[in-house]
Amino acid sequence: MTFVYSLKLKTTKPQAKDLERRFKMVNDIYYTTLKEILKRDAKRKRDPRYKQAYKLPKGKERNAILNDLRKDYDVYAKYSFGKFANNYRNARNYSTFIPSDCASNLGQRAWLAYQTSFFSDTKASIKFDKRIQSLEGSKNTGLSFRNRTVILGTKQNQLVMKPKFRNTQYEKEVFNNQLKFCRLYRKFENCKINYYVHLVFDGKPPVRFNHHIKGKVGIDIGVSTVAIASESLVLIRDLHKPTKEQLDQIAEYDKRLFRLRKLLNPNNFNKTGGYKAGCRSWVTSNKYEKLKIQSCELSRKLSARRKLAHRTLANQILQLGDKFVVEEMNFSKLSRKCSTDNKLSFSKSISRAAPGDLIQCIKYKADYLNKTFIAANAYLIKASQLDHSTGRYTRSALSERSKMIDGNHVQRDLYSAFLLSHVNDAGNKVDLDTCNEHFETFMKLHNNEMKTISSTNATIASHLWK
Repeated sequence: MTFVYSLKLKTTKPQAKDLERRFKMVNDIYYTTLKEILKRDAKRKRDPRYKQAYKLPKGKERNAILNDLRKDYDVYAKYSFGKFANNYRNARNYSTFIPSDCASNLGQRAWLAYQTSFFSDTKASIKFDKRIQSLEGSKNTGLSFRNRTVILGTKQNQLVMKPKFRNTQYEKEVFNNQLKFCRLYRKFENCKINYYVHLVFDGKPPVRFNHHIKGKVGIDIGVSTVAIASESLVLIRDLHKPTKEQLDQIAEYDKRLFRLRKLLNPNNFNKTGGYKAGCRSWVTSNKYEKLKIQSCELSRKLSARRKLAHRTLANQILQLGDKFVVEEMNFSKLSRKCSTDNKLSFSKSISRAAPGDLIQCIKYKADYLNKTFIAANAYLIKASQLDHSTGRYTRSALSERSKMIDGNHVQRDLYSAFLLSHVNDAGNKVDLDTCNEHFETFMKLHNNEMKTISSTNATIASHLWK
């Protein structure tokens, strides 16, 4: 297992200029390798055997022909393109600036981009206008971290940079682990480029909080809220999302950028005002670029705040027990479905609150803490429909945020979290007997939580109870 520790670099103006020059070399190596892969792939597809193979039914014979074609045109192994990238680096006299293992890594990344585009279910498109933002090797050699400094390149063109250390107890514990390799990363922040070093350590990251508490925790994740139920605590929290003012600001940036695009590129738009298919060249202006930078900076800040909020909430949840139960849910598919069904507001809510990111964070943290993450089968559990007191399933409208259970008025999401906390380890059945045993305790915690919410924010409370 590995983990990453990030440190900001203290770069001078000459060092920043040198780094930008090296990143231009990085982009040249990466995209030249990618073009070579696509060239070989195009030759492969022009081969008569390729067309003959696709006339055959799916099976071993067809796969054997396609695999032979990939080997013949050398698009089969990623390591061959690592060699190609290294040879190109030497031919362009980049060898003193870019280490050999970093160049090999760039070649392998180009091959992985090709694989993702042509053989993955996601069918991601290959883009040549994006700049490579990171540089890494396979070992702590060409790009290395030694004597509390980051060293890039050979002795002829060596660049030595100092990170900004935090000097905390956590950082001291981090450096007790073995360093595998490091990654140089650049990020556009506050209208300028900042550089970071990502130190990849072997082992598990240090733990900042008490994680020895036992017990099962149910987590009911929604589009904009998360409900948590454990033996000792019941909580419902809003997921972090942009404010109305921030959303209005983003919308204003989008409108202004669209107007400028249309003004500068009238031939790229049709009569109805939409984009023409197949447009490749776009003219920009200084005003457009400034607006784009401001828009990107706002989006970056919102993303960083959401990420911080999710990680803070995940740490709080992980202190409640040692087993965490969440209903299986694919938010990316749900978002795409809502977009096609013209439910754009619902789709936007998912993208802004990013509930899937919170779940992935909990799953990752639970794994390195040796805790159990259970993905409950939503089809079998049906936590939103089940009544544990009767064992019956009853559908209710999404607008109904509360229900009557055993004569008690219960908030719907909190009750679902309570049921999930009593799901078996296989994630396919709710233990109704233990639900009956713990329901009284749950109701006390539930009522306390709703009183707390009502006293702090009556508007939110009315929304949760309506």
